[in-house]
Amino acid sequence: MKKIIILVFFLAASTITMFAQKDVITRTLPINKGGTLEVELSQGDIQIETWKRNEVQLKVDGLSDDDDRLELKSTGNYISIKYKSRWGWGGKSADYYLSVPSDINIKVTTFGGDIDIHNDINGDVSLKTMGGDISVSDIKGDAKLETMGGDITFKNIAGSALISSQGGDLRGENINGPGSDVKTMGGDIRFNKVNDVRKITTFGGDINVNESVGDVELTTFGGNIRLEKGENSVKAKTSGGNIYIGKANGKVDVNTGAGLIELKQITGSINAKTSAGDIYVDFIPSGNQTSELRTNAGNIILTLPSNTKTEVEAEAFIPGVRRESGRSIISDFPGDVIERHGKVLGNFVINGGGNKIYLKSTSGEIQIKKK
Repeated sequence: MKKIIILVFFLAASTITMFAQKDVITRTLPINKGGTLEVELSQGDIQIETWKRNEVQLKVDGLSDDDDRLELKSTGNYISIKYKSRWGWGGKSADYYLSVPSDINIKVTTFGGDIDIHNDINGDVSLKTMGGDISVSDIKGDAKLETMGGDITFKNIAGSALISSQGGDLRGENINGPGSDVKTMGGDIRFNKVNDVRKITTFGGDINVNESVGDVELTTFGGNIRLEKGENSVKAKTSGGNIYIGKANGKVDVNTGAGLIELKQITGSINAKTSAGDIYVDFIPSGNQTSELRTNAGNIILTLPSNTKTEVEAEAFIPGVRRESGRSIISDFPGDVIERHGKVLGNFVINGGGNKIYLKSTSGEIQIKKK
């Protein structure tokens, strides 16, 4: 019985000690308006929120109060918070909660946790995690977001953005800064609105963008691309998926190794190619450039306004199958269709002619429709 009592006492004492080691550490440091906060952690999740004080308050859950590996430095314009466990960059995890003023620049690096920033940050933000997710909202300055293996979610970045994940999905609403670059090595990308984003790239997923302002380049090496509305020129390339663009003004250059191409409400010029798939285009030619639609194994359907001024040259070839020329190339506009050397050729000068449009299908039919 005595041994049992001693054992119970020992377990109770151990439990008390364990909970004592997990007291929340609180530190508060003053910082000037427009100052910089730098956080570097070996492990742990970080949550940052804004408040109205010119102070940075740190709360740590998971470290003992006398842990001298937690280093804080302050010079008024700069605050540094560092923690390196005795096992190096890794080891025991803790949770870090920071309250900061809105007028601040933030740089955070953690080697194994999530990073969350909410509310208004008027300065620049640079966040890096080796294996966690990143979530930010309402950043007035530039943003650099990088994770080696997690997802990135954002809302309202007013400045330029450099967003990168080595293997996660990217989800966001509204990038307004010029010259932004977004990429993931193996996930999907889904954005609401981007402004002057130069490149959006994934090496193994789908790309979905609701609206793009400014020229944009969309690239995936194994998925579909969908842009609902592009205000300017669009370049889209996939090695093996479908491409859909709901609207664009300017030059549209799209290419897929094997998939369907569907382009609607395009004003400008088009260069569209697929190795194996149909092409559907609703088009208003403008400017001085020629346009070309080409598929090696599919049909082409081109729709033009009745009052457009253009010239269409079409070529259809179906190997091993002889068909009537009138069925290989069909047009609502008057023109000439002839058969020569196993190919069906069509020429249509519409409303006196204008910029040329070239259509070529190696194994399919071509239709030119009037709307």
